Amino acid sequence: MVSFSSNLVCSSQQCAQQQTFEVQTFETNELNDINRGNISYYSYAGVRLIHTAKEGATTDSESFAVSSSGLYLAIWDQGSCTVINRIVVFYNVCPYQVLNKAIYPETVAPQGGFDPDKNVNATCIDNASPTSSNSLSISCRILGLWIGSASCQCNTGYEANGTVCQACQEGTYKPFTGDSECNGCPDNSYSASPGSVSCQCLSDYYRAPHEGVAVSCTAPPSSPQNLTNTSVTKTIINISWLEPAYTGGRIDLYYVISINSSINVIEYSTGHTNYTLMGLTPFTTYEIQVIARNGVSDQDNANDSSRTVTITVTTLNPCNETCSSGFYLNPDGCTCGSCGVSNCLRCQLLNSSCCTQCQLGYEINDCECEAASSSSSVDVYESVSSSLDSSVTNPPSTETPQLSSSTLTIVAPVVFVLILCVCIIIVFVIVIIVRRNRKKKFVNLDLCHVDDFRISLDLNSAYQKVHHQNEETSTDDTVMKQKLIKYLIPSSQIDIQETIGQGEFGIVYKATMKATNKSQQEIALKTLKGTFSKSDVDCLLEECLLMSNFDNPNVLSLIGVCADLGSAPGIIMPYMSKGSLLSYLQKEKSHLIVGATSEESTVLNV
Repeated sequence: MVSFSSNLVCSSQQCAQQQTFEVQTFETNELNDINRGNISYYSYAGVRLIHTAKEGATTDSESFAVSSSGLYLAIWDQGSCTVINRIVVFYNVCPYQVLNKAIYPETVAPQGGFDPDKNVNATCIDNASPTSSNSLSISCRILGLWIGSASCQCNTGYEANGTVCQACQEGTYKPFTGDSECNGCPDNSYSASPGSVSCQCLSDYYRAPHEGVAVSCTAPPSSPQNLTNTSVTKTIINISWLEPAYTGGRIDLYYVISINSSINVIEYSTGHTNYTLMGLTPFTTYEIQVIARNGVSDQDNANDSSRTVTITVTTLNPCNETCSSGFYLNPDGCTCGSCGVSNCLRCQLLNSSCCTQCQLGYEINDCECEAASSSSSVDVYESVSSSLDSSVTNPPSTETPQLSSSTLTIVAPVVFVLILCVCIIIVFVIVIIVRRNRKKKFVNLDLCHVDDFRISLDLNSAYQKVHHQNEETSTDDTVMKQKLIKYLIPSSQIDIQETIGQGEFGIVYKATMKATNKSQQEIALKTLKGTFSKSDVDCLLEECLLMSNFDNPNVLSLIGVCADLGSAPGIIMPYMSKGSLLSYLQKEKSHLIVGATSEESTVLNV
């Protein structure tokens, strides 16, 4: 830009003064290297600075392009009445700026129409990246104008804060690029360092493989509740259970059922809380496990045992067969096999060559039955006692034991001693009963007025009845079965609900009984579990006889016997909703008062 004025006062166009504007360029930065005497100037065609103002100064601007490193400016004055007031030399640039998280560099603008636009690539601010592959391309145009718009966005783990991208704080995360804010960690997860792109699950919490970082962490479920067999037949077992108390915060709950027999292990899967196991082997004991699982259980298989419940169920005997002495019941439940051991009454089911009970006058030695020696009279006594007990429920063996004369010599005195002992016991019992009846007369009668709930039990009379019945059935167990006929109840009237107690050999179920033309009744059903022998079954029947002889409102009575329940019968008795007597006594022991005692009985204020 050149500003100049004239000393003349122009009243017409004839006094116009003009100068010629010329430029000379060079390539050196040192002025001393320029040969001023040989300067040649280039005059821009038509560039004439003409003073036309009547008063004051005239200002004019001209543009020119420079491609070298230096230049000279020259103005040729063609008159003598003008003065150069000011010369301003400048150039245009596209300015430095930060826009949309992109940095625009300062760039010299083109000098005219003959100079094309300058293409420039912007850069992103720290912790940011381009929004697209060509989002940083811009152009610098004449007069310092930017053409186009560069754009960047914050990286993962960073959020926008004005013109900067700052890291996400602890406890937050950002899994994708963009200008959105950081998010708080999902449930049961955390981020331990700034700039996190995801949150880690807490201990014992997991995400399923298909779940993203925005999903809450969950846990495997607890074990199912109240696993029970609802019905059992020869080849079918129906089981049911309740959902776990804790589902881990997930809805994809399912169950794995494992059924284990002595032959193999089979697994099933279901999403329901009941299942029917079919195609089973009759008269076989199965261990059934139910495991609760969900979508993250595979990441914690080591703790599956804590999420498992187990029951043991035996399918029904298809033939309801019983075997005589010296024989065992085959696994098919329909045929009997010989023990294969001489003078043997009972043997193991899975090892028939190993005897568990010998005939009178013999003792067990390494699974064999050997004649008892004279030095082992105690062992002979135990064997004889065992034989007498077994005669209550077992018919006599079809084989006649062959006893030697020496054995008879030993056994005869022993039998005599046993008979004598039995007589002494009977006399002793009679004396006890007489003394008890006498002392009853002197019991303080005021106790009856203090509390109507005082209990006096006489176990001797009930046991004496059973003992007498046992003597009657010493020849044939059919007598005992006949005495229980009136108590028989078919299994079709019984619906087993759940297990309420079990021991090493027996198990007790809560069940309901619906007899013909009678209302439904809650009952307790006791039976054997696992592997058991016929002697165990006989002992269970003896227990039934014992209960049938009690007639006291404070003692559990026998409701009935279920003989077709399976390989072992079941004792049906009233269901006590408040638990066992032992539990009640322990709970109420601070309220129990001993009212009176005698040698034979104790009266409690319950």
